[in-house]
Formats: sequence, structure tokens, C-alpha cells
Amino acid sequence: WGGYLALRMAATIPNKLEACYAISPMIHQLASERLSLDWMMDNAKKINNTKALADLSKLSVPFENAEQIYFHRQWLAKFTGNSTVSRGFVEQWAAKWLTVFNHASAVDFNTYAPAIYCPVFFFIGEMDIQTHHSLAKEYFERLKAEKKELFWFKKSGHNLNLTEPKRLQQLIIEQKTKRN
Repeated sequence: WGGYLALRMAATIPNKLEACYAISPMIHQLASERLSLDWMMDNAKKINNTKALADLSKLSVPFENAEQIYFHRQWLAKFTGNSTVSRGFVEQWAAKWLTVFNHASAVDFNTYAPAIYCPVFFFIGEMDIQTHHSLAKEYFERLKAEKKELFWFKKSGHNLNLTEPKRLQQLIIEQKTKRN
């Protein structure tokens, strides 16, 4: 949620920020969840994975319950080669956060914040299907900002901090140093 919160703060209180560092940001998560669901369904059809097709066909966006987000995230992890999460973890998370997540997911930064009045730095995994890279790129290209820069992580999906932590840290430090 860090990317969402960063953009939300930058849109709301830019004068309180030195810069906005949006890492794998949620641009319009409802659209992203639909894109990732379509992508997973296509992949399941290509390899004739009937279990995935059955599980994924039960999902709706926005997610209605923990089971839906669990199956979405399980199959997304499997199709992208990432670690899966336990059902118990998702159930606990959903009990606390699903309503807030669905509310945040409905925010479309294309209309909510077409301009941000502080420097903006995007860090996006080229293989990010969870907060879909294409939506982040499109938003970045349309975004009006005094200064903006986009950094692509070719070896990464959603979790840049786990897959390319040194590069992420180096880029953030470089941007901070350039502004001082």
C-alpha cells in the first residue's frame, strides 16, 4: 500500500513533501485486478489448467471476501513464479483490511490526481501484474508534475524490495542526493 499512500499524500499535501517515491503504486487497483484476472485466465486456458480456471471463474472484482482474494493471490503467485501466502494469513488480513482495500482500489489516480505538485519518482517492476505495470506507466506518462522520473525494474514483479533491493535503494539515494 506504500505506493498508494505515497501518491495519495502527494496529491493531498504536496507542500509537506520533499518528493513522492511511488514503488509499485496502485493507480486504479480495480482495473489492475481485472487485468491480472484476465491474464491469469488466459494463462490457465493456454495450459488447460482446469483447477485454476474453476477457482478464477468464481472471482469478482472488487473482491467480496477473503476466499476470493486468496484464490486471486494464490494463482497470481503460481503464474508469476512467486511464493504463495497461506489461507489463514489472507483470512486475517481480509477481516481487518478488505473493506479499506476495496475503497482504496476504487480510487483512480488518473482522475483523482492528474497533477502532483512535488517531484514524483516511480519504481515499477516490468513483470508486475498485481499493481499492473501498464496502468502505472500510462498514468506516469499523463501525470503533470514539476519533476517526474520513471525507473523500470526488468527482473521484477510487484516486490522490488525483495527482487532488486540494492538497485532500489541505490536509485532512491541517488534521487535524494541530486535534489540536495
